[in-house]
Amino acid sequence: MQNPGANKGFLSLFGVTRRDRNWLTGFLGDRLGIVPTVVTYPNNESCFYYTNEGEVRENGSSTYLKLGFLRSPEAQPLAIDENGDDRFAPDRFETGSISGNGYLVRFDGREPGLAVFPTFMATSQVYYAPWEGGVLCATDMRVMLRLVDEVSLNEKALPLHLMYRIAPGPMTHFKDILRVFPGEILCWRNGALEVKHVRDMFCPPETPAYDHLDGAQCQDYFEELSRIMGSYAREIDGRKGEIGNELSGGVDSAVIQVLIGQHTPERKPPRSFSLTWEATGFQFEVGYARVASEVLRTEHTFLDMHEKDYIALLVRAVETMAQPNLKAENDPGQLALAEHIAANYPQMHMFMGMGGDAFYGIDIDNVEAANNSNWRKRLPGHYVVTESVRLFGTPLFRKKLGGVPDVLRYACMPASYRCLRTPAGFFNPVNSAGIPYTTIETVRHFLGDRVVLDALDYRRSVAQGAMTSHCVLEQMHDISALAAAYNTSASFQTFFSSVGLVMIPFYYDQDMIRLVKSVSPQVRNVKGTELKPILKDILRQKSAGRIIHEKKGSSGFWRDFQSWMMTGSLREMVHSIERPGFMNQKDFERLINNKHPYGYDLVFPLLTYDIFKKSTARNYGRRA
Repeated sequence: MQNPGANKGFLSLFGVTRRDRNWLTGFLGDRLGIVPTVVTYPNNESCFYYTNEGEVRENGSSTYLKLGFLRSPEAQPLAIDENGDDRFAPDRFETGSISGNGYLVRFDGREPGLAVFPTFMATSQVYYAPWEGGVLCATDMRVMLRLVDEVSLNEKALPLHLMYRIAPGPMTHFKDILRVFPGEILCWRNGALEVKHVRDMFCPPETPAYDHLDGAQCQDYFEELSRIMGSYAREIDGRKGEIGNELSGGVDSAVIQVLIGQHTPERKPPRSFSLTWEATGFQFEVGYARVASEVLRTEHTFLDMHEKDYIALLVRAVETMAQPNLKAENDPGQLALAEHIAANYPQMHMFMGMGGDAFYGIDIDNVEAANNSNWRKRLPGHYVVTESVRLFGTPLFRKKLGGVPDVLRYACMPASYRCLRTPAGFFNPVNSAGIPYTTIETVRHFLGDRVVLDALDYRRSVAQGAMTSHCVLEQMHDISALAAAYNTSASFQTFFSSVGLVMIPFYYDQDMIRLVKSVSPQVRNVKGTELKPILKDILRQKSAGRIIHEKKGSSGFWRDFQSWMMTGSLREMVHSIERPGFMNQKDFERLINNKHPYGYDLVFPLLTYDIFKKSTARNYGRRA
């Protein structure tokens, strides 16, 4: 089979078209080497599907694809019974009908129609586009590009990529290809495509189920987590699979490892995996992964990653996603890890702690700012200096004295107004919290105010559709979960799926999100100066408190990576970046040589975008 992702990897492809069976089987056979199942209707439209993952179920007049891990409201594997057509009709669909992490796709046997019902924040992706008089859906972007002949790059995605290193929301980097985004269901009926927003973040009632933190509530919370993990363990066992965990040594992955231990036979130690990068700044991660493995008694595998191999890995990572959505310099390592596990443990189902930070912990400065506390007075002196430079130096540098009103307006604004309901403001902490890699001033310099404001508005509108909380702190968490961490998890899922492995981002399970939202934000996020108090208390109760007290370093190696780009293995690739039209030659040369006053952070998204454009042209015969 010629197509990457349709052979050794997982692929689900489905849609509706005006083409007949013979054309479909011939076209998909030539392009992908697959034979679809086709149902033709009296009006000459056809529904079709192909999958090498999940389950196919028939229910009288309809056919269902179950992709991922789906559960009923009773926490049992989702069954398709005689009442399925009533429960899974787009007009009558209830958000609590399915849970877990995955998709349910329904094909109507009586008339040409399909519906896609994802769990909230399902991290495997379903892309869709108009196609041959109907709609084409696929779980692999590369397949979409092989089948949709007229595709152009989405210029609106570039500013978002430079600011967030992703294209948040339903948009992709291709103009006519979208994705099913959290909270949406997709349906085709009566010859038209409809996208409905039906879900939100499942915020609890006014009185949270967990409104304080003590030993009893912590144990009760752990039992709820264990119930969710148990549903995965039973289903994986039914598939004759194994369970593994990417154990970085941090709190999020350590709690998952404790939960796995509750559901793993004692006769053999559970398996865990992590990466070791040839970078000084990453050695913290190696050290506390080793400690966590020792404390939790896992059979741990370190996969060594070397600078000399990084270029090829980076290019393959971008090509596998067919988009440049890499959030951090160490993200391509997930593809190498997936390939290693697939080659040596093909039945492994990998758990990952992505999303733990978004739901349980947020930067302490943002917590303090959101609560309107006198946070600057309590910060160390070096941070006061840093904040002064950021708030006063940058606008003064750019606008001279014209920047003073902006700074004063920000300093005097009550925290209750610094939220998503206010107009986009450059000095709004909600905005700055969502741009961790560069500054708004940097992108303002290169793109201008209007472009940046439009990008901020779009990012906030994406999150607003799924939020119900009026609490600024909750909004910061939700926007981090929806417009940042979700996309990283989706990218990692793509890497694992591309080699035929199942990756399970435990914290994005729909039941997990409901459980998290049942905890008061003041209890869940911070206790004194300690972040993630619930997860840390769980580790203490389970005799794994040593993990908490290990000095936690960075999960990346940005300073080492900068040297790779300036003087190391990536220098030639950086200097081969095609200058984008919004940069003049002088700015561009200063930027790639790390001599620009706005820093070097923008080079990484420029590099991944350059690889994306060049690989898209090479692999699919298109160039922006």
